[in-house]
Amino acid sequence: ETNNLDLDVKVKDRVCGLIVDSVDKLGGGGFRISFCGEIETEGYYNISYSEMNANNYGTIYYDDKYESKVPMMMGESNNKQLFLFLDKEELFSQLEEHSSFGRGKFKISNFHIVYNYGMGREPTEILTEIVSLDEGYKNMFEIIDKAETSIRGYNDSFAIVSNTAEYDENNYAKSYDYYYINKNNPKKVYLLTTEDYYFLDEVISDTEFSLITEGYNEATGSYGVLNKIKCKITDKGVELSYPYKDENEKISKYNISAIDDNYNRIATDGHYIYYIDMKTYYINKIKIDGTGNETISENECSKLHYYNGKLYFKEHSKPDSQIACVDTDGENYQIVYGEKFVNDFVIHDDVIYMTVFVEEQEAGYAFGFYKYNLSDGKMEMFDDSIALPQPPGLRLINHKIYYGVNNKIREYDISTDTIKEYDTIISNIQEYNGFLYTNSRYSIMRRSIDNISEYNKLFEIGDGYILRKISVIDDLIFFTYCYDYTKVDKRGIYVDVINIDGTNRRNLFYFDYSTLGHYSFDSIYVLNDKLFIISTDNEYPIFKVLDFEGNGIWGL
Repeated sequence: ETNNLDLDVKVKDRVCGLIVDSVDKLGGGGFRISFCGEIETEGYYNISYSEMNANNYGTIYYDDKYESKVPMMMGESNNKQLFLFLDKEELFSQLEEHSSFGRGKFKISNFHIVYNYGMGREPTEILTEIVSLDEGYKNMFEIIDKAETSIRGYNDSFAIVSNTAEYDENNYAKSYDYYYINKNNPKKVYLLTTEDYYFLDEVISDTEFSLITEGYNEATGSYGVLNKIKCKITDKGVELSYPYKDENEKISKYNISAIDDNYNRIATDGHYIYYIDMKTYYINKIKIDGTGNETISENECSKLHYYNGKLYFKEHSKPDSQIACVDTDGENYQIVYGEKFVNDFVIHDDVIYMTVFVEEQEAGYAFGFYKYNLSDGKMEMFDDSIALPQPPGLRLINHKIYYGVNNKIREYDISTDTIKEYDTIISNIQEYNGFLYTNSRYSIMRRSIDNISEYNKLFEIGDGYILRKISVIDDLIFFTYCYDYTKVDKRGIYVDVINIDGTNRRNLFYFDYSTLGHYSFDSIYVLNDKLFIISTDNEYPIFKVLDFEGNGIWGL
């Protein structure tokens, strides 16, 4: 006995234990065949609200092993391994109470085949018995209002499920949450939230696969794949990459003062990310999607700046450090300033402002404050003080430079060539939306840009921990912190985020380190909608890229 029907199918034919009840010939060579009897299968199910049918309906996606036990027409499984049933039986409420998505064994009747006609079919099957339900899926999803729980693809190992995340003003689904559910370990693993309809595409393994969305591409004038997401499930979370979206993605959103405030280990020209390799300290460039990684300069360096088509950096020549530059392809290397040891520098309007070695004091090297004109090579002091290196280094914000002298903060106004001094200590400083943001060992503050002594305390880290770095953008404050190494011998860095007002704290990432906690090895940067985490720790170097929910996107 075969489950494969041909065009000669007749009423009362028997197939797979069923009896053909009716055969209707439709226009264009189409057929509709209905059957008497029950079919028992096992597989995934989901229930959702149908706008077309104005009712809740259910779908059963039966496993591959049952395919030979379900009738098909002309060698095609036109029902695509699924049964559709409306909310007509009391059994539907049992599924609703269990979960709007899950697995089980079921019996259905009133089976139909529609062959070579139309774009689909209406729900016709009747759920006659729930033989069993997998308890691992209990309360996993629920129907709320007109929520749409849908299976976006599945195989013998896992399923991709979407659920309504947000509604528009007309109560229609606006965006969807997507989840990965492993068959052998049924728990929800969040992937992403989007307004697009994605479905499962290429499967590399049980934990590595891709999702795609299709439609009309106005740029090419054809129908096809609009976007693709590569997904990898790891012990530490989900890594997502967007090869279609990111292939030519421009880097248009970043806070340059936050980059400066995190040791300038990266720079960007809007097309590429230039970064200092964690192990070699060479300059590499890479696209924001993690592709095209290459070394462009084998000069060991720190403090990387992009300015006017070139990359400027503090080169670690033996035994001194000097300022050098290369083109963005690594060509045309030249020493910009190499007369004396340079500790820090910033660039503004064709002038390099830098701290240069002046003398060795009992407490260490002391530096002077100079400016070097790139146009004519003229060098002069902008502050006649001499000071030991101290936080925050040199921080350029708009047309002002902030720096420390004798445990006080000075503000040098480039436009007026004047200096203002504040009786306060600041370790980090960056600007966002007209305010200055700073952090101490235990607090994050928002300060007036006109008077940095005036501040509001936004957040305190709590006893037993020490704040390290912050990065402010998009009405969010990302920050790193570690255990208080003066009290406990625990080595780990946490990466958290809070809203700009200090509320809604959530953890995004954690990584180990091997050195003392006061060593400056961790940096955080935000480019577009991606969080970059870099650690130059000798034993645990890290270059990790996450989304704002803490999901991994790519890494080096």
